[in-house]
Amino acid sequence: MRQKAVSWLPDSTLTGPRSAEAAARCFEDWAGDWLTEPCLMIPSRWKKCFGANRPASDFDCASEGRGYSLHVHKSARLALASAMLGQNLSQRDIRTAQDRAVIDHLLKSAFEDLAGRIESAFQHALAERELGPEPQRKLFLPVTCGNVQSALRLVADIELAVRLLRESAAPARDHAPPAPVGAALNALDVKISARLGTSRISLGELETLAVGDVLTLEAACHSPVAACLNGQPKGEAAISLLPQEDRLMLQIERPASQW
Repeated sequence: MRQKAVSWLPDSTLTGPRSAEAAARCFEDWAGDWLTEPCLMIPSRWKKCFGANRPASDFDCASEGRGYSLHVHKSARLALASAMLGQNLSQRDIRTAQDRAVIDHLLKSAFEDLAGRIESAFQHALAERELGPEPQRKLFLPVTCGNVQSALRLVADIELAVRLLRESAAPARDHAPPAPVGAALNALDVKISARLGTSRISLGELETLAVGDVLTLEAACHSPVAACLNGQPKGEAAISLLPQEDRLMLQIERPASQW
């Protein structure tokens, strides 16, 4: 049975700076339209979900889509309603069932609008291809409202977070095509020389050398010698010495590709 390939990036990338920009922008735009004052603290990076993938029982699910879900902390409903109405509401201000119904309708409309913004921001990533089976790991984006930590929480599948991060990456830069090998080689100079041979003597003999002394080399007179490139021996028996008038010339005995 062939398993379906799953997009992958290291956790350090998924939870790094700016990894959740698309999701954070949804909250920022939503807060600008619904809240009377800037009271949301929106992180720009995903956080890892430890333990159970789903939020604890003190969260209500406000919306759920393919690969993600939006949750609101039960204690944050009043703080969010206060920010929307521009009033510091308390439980004593909600005296009747009608008061509660008004607050619930306001929050429901706001959360539906936020869910629509998230769905719109994620549509390209969701349309890429069908998400894989329910993953074992998830990421979440905790949004603070006033003094309420994690008032809103956006939970996303790992694969969806990978797609969103790939979408936010800059396009690949255009590079000039590499120059042909021949042109690159023609632009490089190399110094070629010949190593005539060596002679081994002791340090004591070296100290007694005088003008006119002759040293015998190991190489034969008419045998090819080693070729050197930039002073480094590269090919044994690759070059012969060719005397001509008042100078020596080098004659190639083997092609450079065999050095």
